[in-house]
Amino acid sequence: MAIDARKILANVNPKFYFWVCDGQIVKNLQELYNALKKMNNNVYRYHVNKDRNDFKTWIKDVLKDVFLAREIGKCRSPKTVAELVKKRLDYLKNKRKKQLLEKKAEKK
Repeated sequence: MAIDARKILANVNPKFYFWVCDGQIVKNLQELYNALKKMNNNVYRYHVNKDRNDFKTWIKDVLKDVFLAREIGKCRSPKTVAELVKKRLDYLKNKRKKQLLEKKAEKK
């Protein structure tokens, strides 16, 4: 299945924003990365514990990035999740550039 990098990188519908327990509001993958970089362990543990993984669920169900959701499901610290999200952001940004170049070439 092809990945639509543009959709994964875009802001989500306001009704699907991720509300972090410390008051932050996350609207897209870049903002999630920014939040995770600064997140303390208590906030992280509120969202990721033995009963749930809110970040994994949001990434899978809202952003529709099954690959990233699966990868972060294995992580236990905000730093590790932030690193994976950063790698995915870089990959998706490069993919979006390629998709834009391909569309441009098709129009010629």
